[in-house]
Amino acid sequence: MSKETNNQILGLQIIGLTLPRIPLLFFKFGSWYLRFKGNVNKASKIFKKQLMTNGIDKQIADELTQCYTSTASILTLKNFSKLSKIGESIDVPYAQRATKR
Repeated sequence: MSKETNNQILGLQIIGLTLPRIPLLFFKFGSWYLRFKGNVNKASKIFKKQLMTNGIDKQIADELTQCYTSTASILTLKNFSKLSKIGESIDVPYAQRATKR
């Protein structure tokens, strides 16, 4: 056999091995995505409730919650390393005091 036919056979074998796994990957990704969005919705409700119990107006709490939930998407997960660097540069003294309790 020549080198070209070996490469063609290898390519067909790779396709043959991966093709049956595609539906499983879609199922796993779909279930992960639904869990992710469910956790985001649950966390946004808690976030909004905490804002309102600390005296923030409902309109401002809605806007902040909207910003909070808009950052939780698949596209922002792609840029997660950039977001974590941004978070490190922000000094939040209130959060530091809250963790000391």
